[in-house]
Amino acid sequence: MDFAGGDLGARLQAADAALGEASGYLVVPPGLSPADAHVTTPVDFSSDRVVELRSSLTVDTPEFTNGSFLRPLFTMRDRFTLRGLGAVSVQQPRSMIVLAPHDGSLILGDLPGSADFVVENLKICAPANPRPSTGGETAIALGNSVRGRVSNVFFCGTYGIDVTLGGNSNAVNGVSYHCEDVTVEGCTHQFAGDDAIKFAVVNARNWRLVRGLFLGGAGIDVEQNIAQDDCSDWLIDQIIMRGGGGISAQGEGVTLGQISNSVLDGSRVGSLGILLNRVTRVYVRNVAIDGYNGGDASESGGILVSNTQGVVIEDVAVTNCSIISSYSPNPANLAPIKIEGGSVRTHLRNVTVESPLHGWSGVQETPDCVGTVLEGVRLGLGSGTTIVQHGDPVTGTILAASNGLALPQAAIHTAEAQLFDPSGGTVDVLTTAGVQTVTYTGVSGDALVGCSGGTGTMYLGAPPELTVAGAGSRIWQCLVASGDGSTLERISRDPETVSGSFRAHRRVTASTALTVNDCIVGADTSAGAISLTLPNPASCVAPSGAAWSVVIQDEGGAAGHNHVTIKRFGTEKINGAAADKVISVGYGRLTVYLSAGNWCAA
Repeated sequence: MDFAGGDLGARLQAADAALGEASGYLVVPPGLSPADAHVTTPVDFSSDRVVELRSSLTVDTPEFTNGSFLRPLFTMRDRFTLRGLGAVSVQQPRSMIVLAPHDGSLILGDLPGSADFVVENLKICAPANPRPSTGGETAIALGNSVRGRVSNVFFCGTYGIDVTLGGNSNAVNGVSYHCEDVTVEGCTHQFAGDDAIKFAVVNARNWRLVRGLFLGGAGIDVEQNIAQDDCSDWLIDQIIMRGGGGISAQGEGVTLGQISNSVLDGSRVGSLGILLNRVTRVYVRNVAIDGYNGGDASESGGILVSNTQGVVIEDVAVTNCSIISSYSPNPANLAPIKIEGGSVRTHLRNVTVESPLHGWSGVQETPDCVGTVLEGVRLGLGSGTTIVQHGDPVTGTILAASNGLALPQAAIHTAEAQLFDPSGGTVDVLTTAGVQTVTYTGVSGDALVGCSGGTGTMYLGAPPELTVAGAGSRIWQCLVASGDGSTLERISRDPETVSGSFRAHRRVTASTALTVNDCIVGADTSAGAISLTLPNPASCVAPSGAAWSVVIQDEGGAAGHNHVTIKRFGTEKINGAAADKVISVGYGRLTVYLSAGNWCAA
């Protein structure tokens, strides 16, 4: 840079002025020393500029403000390109804003925003002289702008928000912050210790966030702050998030959107995978959400749909999630997918929910919702005994053969046995006594063998549930896996208004032992009396204290002479008496549940 100035910013401003109204290139040459590449003076670029950085910039701008707005490092006008060439980086300035449109809210005067811009091939890193972040600052702030693209930008240790589109529509100096027809693509965020939101949208329409890799930090936030904000016609596609806060879309102005072809892996404790609140016609398709974040007490949530209209969730898998308020595992927690707040016409199609690690596996709809349709939903395991191999991501759940057995056991049966180290090792096994360390020497068939160590009883998780309670709810060809997942019940209702909690049902024609997999047991007494033996009480309580219950019904109608006897497992009592319970009335019913090691029946 051969222009006069006390720092690189001043020399860039002088070069811009020398071009006048002509279009042209401004090049920061390669090989500059840190002193020569130091920027303290913010630069206001004119229209028709290509700024090419071939050296990294060290930045220490003053914390200049215009009212409540922070002065950006760079401001741009129409037909502007900021491009990095090679491995160049720009430090986030003390104002936290690297680039923003040239408008009256950010610099003095009532000036128009920017159109037709490109920002590409940059690395934006942490400030050299940071001030405390309020969480609302932005590295690239695209407020009053149209027809733009941000691509291949790597954010590392940035403060506040990586990229913001739009802003509240209340005008400041005549500028409404509207943003339209902008694409953010191929960007990466990586820094586990920061609080940067990857992407925030307020009052922007026809925008796209595609092909992003976001590691650490907070999530993606799309919201309507005031009634005039417009967040319509949008796409979030091909996003991978790990250890972040998920995707949140909120507000009546958030309409006609799609979240697709993305993976949300290991959401932060207390966060949701996807939150849809007060939105209209939003489509979620081909998305995988896994709440497991490497710990054994995650509070990561799945999908919450609240006060929405016309939401479709299709080809989605949710694992190891529940929307909860206390540590997992806890079968009494809310569902990994919940529909609430008077939501209208929510449609779940080809959705799989499986939570072997955290919470229970199910879909829940509250009574104030209308027209919910569950089509082709498959529910897997609820929380129960889990087996996690040390130093390896392999996770399993016990099979029925290990249900109710107290550690130590020579063999622990799990469907995932063949995935564990065949030479042996140590595993964590969840029992009624908490997480236990167990040593095993090998794998045989469906079992870890040569096991030793641990205490407490292994147990199968609470059965998953489809709970729909709103008007017009419909169930189409859904599958519910009970216990260890080896039994599937198909639940389907014709297109008519139905409601209630759909739970696994088993019909028995002869005496049998009940298991914690049973939810509703129908006894066919038409051919003779039936005895049903309750399971071991020790296997009927989860570590959280949640207890198992079962509904027993005479479905044969002949219990008046062919009694249904509910037998105790051992010496425990039923309703305070050391005696079995009998259904002796045709079509009689009992609900039995465990309390303090004994049974209550009514």
